Amino acid sequence: MVSTLASSQKNLIARGGSNDSYLKILSTDNYEELESILYQGTITKVKWHPTEDKLAIAVQDGKSKLAILNLDANQKNRIG
Repeated sequence: MVSTLASSQKNLIARGGSNDSYLKILSTDNYEELESILYQGTITKVKWHPTEDKLAIAVQDGKSKLAILNLDANQKNRIG
């Protein structure tokens, strides 16, 4: 079950909250999976930055923390 979904202005979809604890990044052109990132906990919310390839990710019930994923730099910054 997917509990959170967000689309970017650059034809990307982020989905999370499934039972497998993976964040999936998909292309809206062909729905091909571009990224699959394992989180320790349930992803409860994803939200794209309005103009940049950055994604905010909220997680509960695990060891992973709130994070900002920067796809341009291929970097994940933990918050908190």
